[in-house]
Amino acid sequence: MQIKDKFLKDALLKCGWQENRSINIKNYQAWYHQFGILPSDIIYDFLKNFGGLTLKIPCCRYQNRVISNQDSDFTTSFVIDPTFYVTDDFTQEDRMESYEYLKDIASFLNIKELFPIGYSDKSEELLMSTIGEVVLAYEGDCICLGRNFEEAFIRIITDENTEMQSIW
Repeated sequence: MQIKDKFLKDALLKCGWQENRSINIKNYQAWYHQFGILPSDIIYDFLKNFGGLTLKIPCCRYQNRVISNQDSDFTTSFVIDPTFYVTDDFTQEDRMESYEYLKDIASFLNIKELFPIGYSDKSEELLMSTIGEVVLAYEGDCICLGRNFEEAFIRIITDENTEMQSIW
């Protein structure tokens, strides 16, 4: 995957990502299938590029003013691993509730379908649509950050306007 934005690319490279990265994602595929989740190829491609990484991203979120990216040491870490979302110890009721939550967020944002791809160090779920839109959610609050990974993470880095809206 090629990243055009230099600042984002530099931040990703510091986290161990490489442009030609392509990991084996059989464990992620098996996890999705175990729980009856059928993501699109876009999500699998994303996981091949970023799966298993912890992306420590400089960000403007939760600040009162926009600051220069170069002057900021304020970061958010995103762990790219969908298997956190539903685990073997979940009851059937827990699983159904988790899937309904994804459907509620998708409906609220007018997105066809969402899939877990990771989480942040702030306990937010990182989700992706079948066409690559990136959503951040936390206990019923959510925001669509962008139409694709690069757009979403550039917004996290540069835009203080990332306040979530409640789906309820």
